Amino acid sequence: MEEKVDVGKVARAAKVRLDAAEAARFSWEIEGILENFQKLGEVDVEGIEPSFNPLRAKAELREDVPAPFDFDPFANARFVFKRKIVGPKVLGE
Repeated sequence: MEEKVDVGKVARAAKVRLDAAEAARFSWEIEGILENFQKLGEVDVEGIEPSFNPLRAKAELREDVPAPFDFDPFANARFVFKRKIVGPKVLGE
């Protein structure tokens, strides 16, 4: 493989902490995965139809009919106000 994978950057993006041994192992594994994708990219698929095409897939939808709960959806909520679950503000001020 031409480029080394920056495992530290990937771990930070995934919000995962890795020690040196884990980083070395994952670096080796990620490079192997990328090499396999590179090999797949070299396969000549000209004229071959894809086995799955999402544009031709037909969505089978059921009718959306409201139904009563057979349980209390607020039973485990810490804070409920006017039948709405209240949580901490996480975005903006």
